[in-house]
Amino acid sequence: MSEFENMKNILEATGLYRVDDDSIIAAELKAYAAALDLCFTELDELFREGFAASAESYGLHYWEKIMHHLVLSGNTQNRRNALLSAMSIGVNDYTLTGMQKVLDSFQVHGTLTYSDSEMKVTFRCSDALTETQKSLLQQQMAKMMPIWTEFEIVSVS
Repeated sequence: MSEFENMKNILEATGLYRVDDDSIIAAELKAYAAALDLCFTELDELFREGFAASAESYGLHYWEKIMHHLVLSGNTQNRRNALLSAMSIGVNDYTLTGMQKVLDSFQVHGTLTYSDSEMKVTFRCSDALTETQKSLLQQQMAKMMPIWTEFEIVSVS
């Protein structure tokens, strides 16, 4: 229902107004409705873009910026899923499985191994990563590492 119809129904329900299509009241309501339709359209977009689960354009960009997250695939759904995956990492995810969730959120493929003797987690990456992507992965993974553990990315492509 349009804003005009909504306002018309509300006014007519009071019994005080009769809103005919050619009346001054109808013209005034149509003017209000035109502005309200624009406002509600903008609010709908703002609401949609404010949540990572429904963002489609600038909202995804802002969420990626907030999360310091770079996704290798530009598809909107992939970007959204990657952000949601990154946001799902909790306090119990500071394990190899949790680290794999971080890597999955970046949509990179490979295997994680831990060496007790070297105190190192190694990610053998089967994707071709740029230096920027490697750096970003290093930063994100550093947040999950105990201070005495090193993280290394090895390209196997």
